[in-house]
Amino acid sequence: AVYFVNAAYDRNLVPILRLQGDYHPVGFWVKPDAGPDGDYSEIAAAFARYVTGLPRRDTHPLYVTIWNEPDLWVEWSGAPNAWEYGRFFVAVSNAIRGLNDPRIRILNGATTPANTSFIRQLVAVPGFVNAFDAWASHCYPYNHPPWYNIHQRTARYGNTVIDCYIEERDVIAGYGGRADFKFVVTESGHGLGDNLYAFEGYPPINESSRASYIAAAFNGYWQAWPEVIAVTPFELGDPWSGWEWLDWMDYTLSLNPFHFSFTPHPQFNAVAALSKPRGASVPHGFE
Repeated sequence: AVYFVNAAYDRNLVPILRLQGDYHPVGFWVKPDAGPDGDYSEIAAAFARYVTGLPRRDTHPLYVTIWNEPDLWVEWSGAPNAWEYGRFFVAVSNAIRGLNDPRIRILNGATTPANTSFIRQLVAVPGFVNAFDAWASHCYPYNHPPWYNIHQRTARYGNTVIDCYIEERDVIAGYGGRADFKFVVTESGHGLGDNLYAFEGYPPINESSRASYIAAAFNGYWQAWPEVIAVTPFELGDPWSGWEWLDWMDYTLSLNPFHFSFTPHPQFNAVAALSKPRGASVPHGFE
């Protein structure tokens, strides 16, 4: 992690780390232990110690996401519980904020797209609504193009659009009373063959359509919406993850001699070709 964070800084990139826990061999993430007092103080202190060891520079913020999709059984010992995750998140947030370093920015573990029922339970946990600096969301549009969205009132299904975080914001504002925050979309993208909304007249996703859709999303939509800090699509590439239809890169491993090679998908090249801001640094007050 130290190498990754320094490598990001050196390239004028803002690092975003997802901090999780133990993965059980049976196939799920083990939920954190609440400890003898039931207040998550021990695991919260451990998370803060980990963050303490990460490099920081005055020119860039450091984003840390606490867990991932805690509303899924596979992410929470087989039994998702909003009250448990909410209390855990508040404890970890308090411990990290106790480091008194404004360069560190805390993100929630994003739920599955626009799981408003789970989020409504989260904001009922004391302290939760003020425990994040920005809100992390996962927004998968499937075979919806970017111009099918909530902002322009062109979306019938607001949980499967590039701005699904709007539905989450409205729940947090309505039930938690807070709306003064921005968003980091920590997962998004189109999978090859996505065809869930064919009944609306949208064709299945192929290499060409997802390249044009994702490039348009970055260039014409996400950048134009001031509440969006960043979008990190899922996933760059992993030949062993089982999510290959979402990959931006195809990787090939040769063992003799050991060598990695990769081939970019058209969506990678399309986004790489977009004009991007070039700055000497990003002040740590950024969002």
